[in-house]
Amino acid sequence: MIKNINRVNYVTSTKYISGVIEEYDIAKANINMLLVAGKIDKKTYDFLYNADKQYREVYIGKLIKDDKSYDTVIKKGLIYYKDLFYQANSIEDDNIVSIHNDSIYVLNKPITATVFDDFVNFKFKGKYIAFWKIFSLEIYYYYDLISSVERIEIKGINDEKLSLHELYFIEFLKTLFLERETNGLEACLDLLKTFTRNYLDKSLDPNYYREFNPSSLFNFGRGYYSKYCLPNQVQYLDITYNNYILREIFSILSIDYFSKNKPGA
Repeated sequence: MIKNINRVNYVTSTKYISGVIEEYDIAKANINMLLVAGKIDKKTYDFLYNADKQYREVYIGKLIKDDKSYDTVIKKGLIYYKDLFYQANSIEDDNIVSIHNDSIYVLNKPITATVFDDFVNFKFKGKYIAFWKIFSLEIYYYYDLISSVERIEIKGINDEKLSLHELYFIEFLKTLFLERETNGLEACLDLLKTFTRNYLDKSLDPNYYREFNPSSLFNFGRGYYSKYCLPNQVQYLDITYNNYILREIFSILSIDYFSKNKPGA
């Protein structure tokens, strides 16, 4: 069972991982924790179980606002059942990519035990083949060569802002990550170098220069940001932010490259 990492919220310090990464979430975690602790009765549980998610979250939020012990019970319950999950599946520190309150990303570990006390269910949510940690962003990537199904999950930017990047910076990241997993490290580095040259030349679509962060705005310098940028305005943009991201990716790949090519490796 895990010993040396934060059991509530945790992200590995490793910046790149290739392997089988699976996500498990505790279904309807808050009301399950409250029921098992006797903080709500079965009638209330059943009502909230079948309610709309937003309604359920608002309802629980009001309970917590009026009585902080509800929050304490939920947090303690989550730790308790996650510990049961780790123990039942022989999960060690090295098997954990990240923990986000009621979700767990597990590395290279077959999961067999998912239900505890009959109703606390760790539901399989998704599978990934690579993880990238780029500054404050967590990026999980999946691609199936047979079906050509591709998926990327990015934590650190909300879905509304991510949609602005979908056909641009995210599309580039997916192409880059696929190159790394299918054609190898050197091919990935070559692709990154070519893209970076074009980026610095400001020859790409303006949307590639939207800063890849929670604000997702265009930076015109001197503290002026905008939601919009016309093609003839790209020359005036400060494009430093996304270049930092490209440099960080290059650093991650370079460390990987030299570790694999050092004498005796």
